[in-house]
Amino acid sequence: YYVSANYLDQDGNLRYGKDSYERISTNAKFNAQPFKWLDIEVNTKYVYTKLDNPLYSDMNGLFYHDVVRMWPTMPFKDPNGYYMRNGKLGQLTNGSRSITSNNNVYLQGQLVFHPLKNWNIYANVGLRLIDQVQRQNLNKVYEHNVAGEALELAYGGEYAVGQTGAMQYWTKANHLTTSLYSDYSFSFDEHQFKVMAGVNTEKYNNRYLSVKRMDLITESIPEIGAATGEDKINEASAYTWATAGFFGRINYDYAGKYLLEGNIRSDASSRFADGNRWGYFPSFSAAWRISEEGFMENTKDWLNNLKIRGSWGLLGNQDALTDYYPWMNTYNLDASYPLGGALQSGYYQKAYKLSSISWEKSRTWGLGFDATVNNKINVTFDYYDRRTTGIIMDVPVPAEFGLDAYKDNVGEMSNRGVEVILSYNNKWGDWSFGATGNFSYNKNELLDLGL
Repeated sequence: YYVSANYLDQDGNLRYGKDSYERISTNAKFNAQPFKWLDIEVNTKYVYTKLDNPLYSDMNGLFYHDVVRMWPTMPFKDPNGYYMRNGKLGQLTNGSRSITSNNNVYLQGQLVFHPLKNWNIYANVGLRLIDQVQRQNLNKVYEHNVAGEALELAYGGEYAVGQTGAMQYWTKANHLTTSLYSDYSFSFDEHQFKVMAGVNTEKYNNRYLSVKRMDLITESIPEIGAATGEDKINEASAYTWATAGFFGRINYDYAGKYLLEGNIRSDASSRFADGNRWGYFPSFSAAWRISEEGFMENTKDWLNNLKIRGSWGLLGNQDALTDYYPWMNTYNLDASYPLGGALQSGYYQKAYKLSSISWEKSRTWGLGFDATVNNKINVTFDYYDRRTTGIIMDVPVPAEFGLDAYKDNVGEMSNRGVEVILSYNNKWGDWSFGATGNFSYNKNELLDLGL
């Protein structure tokens, strides 16, 4: 078993308006073998973080946007000693805060069964729990006239002159992963085999709520319950995505000379509609260790290793998607329509969706070799050719279409290149020397933008 904990409390870079970061983390691991045919491993981790900084430095980068635009000769205080409007120090020091607290729990467990010699079965489960709360309060900010009288200002962004308020943003999420797979190795004579097959799943759930109430009764109690303004829900959302996949691999090795590997994956994503949800992605590789052949015997005193490699594979990708339901027509609920002499709430379709959208596919093949000379010089050479088709992109539409641009598998890209790594290592008594250099040439070409 293993247990650890650490604590960090660190101040930020601001000279005006305190900012700080706090982190508490604990970690525990446990391993056991209750039976010869069973291994157990459990990992747990808890991380708490708290970021406390002025509200102005957390308004979508507004603070840093303003800082780089200020003249270095601009005074930040007037002759009476008050902060001037353009310096923004009033916003940093008036007590308006943004406090973000995160609670993260990580749980992972694994069972490994050994039914027979060289046969293993692995069962894994992992869970991450995320609980984030961001609390913000808006206080009044002032400038002063020549007589030293306070004049209310707008804090910035969307806020009105002299406005106060309290805001909260809640995120609750969990991410569950599971996998079950087995491998088995066997050999006869100089032939060695290893096979592996399994299944894995992922599911992610997220809920988000953003609320605020303006007009604090007193700035000394910066809470929503201490404000008299109208309750406003800025956003309330919930979404889920899930993936499932089957995979398999076979390895073959003959006398350490001829190496073969074949892989197959079949993956499904909830982000695609039925009929386009599954993708199939095979890959193959082969290698020949020429230095182990009998006809290379005369080179063994200086050529320690020479291996030629080749591979071909197909991979799928869905990371370009920012929408969790890109194939499903969804509706916005913030519409207003004049009916019966008054505005009535309604809904509308904002964006067009295609149910035919599916995985991006990248086909890659490559050739290369590895060589070691005199146990000192190592050379690695690789050439690769990758073509990505069905790249998920926004398809522009004319204004007359009436809806936003939609996503489709319309892009295509080509990537080719050469990579070389050369290293030298030597040792003289207690001294050792090593040097590594690399060279790469890559050519990327956009073949189709779907226009």
